[in-house]
Amino acid sequence: MTDELPPDHGLRTVHQLRALTVELDLLAADFARRNDLHPTDLRALIALLDAARAGTPPRPACSAANCA
Repeated sequence: MTDELPPDHGLRTVHQLRALTVELDLLAADFARRNDLHPTDLRALIALLDAARAGTPPRPACSAANCA
């Protein structure tokens, strides 16, 4: 028995993560549409909620990448 992973394991994982990201983006876009939001509005709302949860005040240039 070997502890080695198959040679394509890393690439397979990358493809699975990419597929998951696409699926989550589609779900988020659908949620935004059903709630009369633009997808970027939803991302901003999530960033604000993350900042509140972290106990940090949001900044005017708050984005999902740099708010929390």
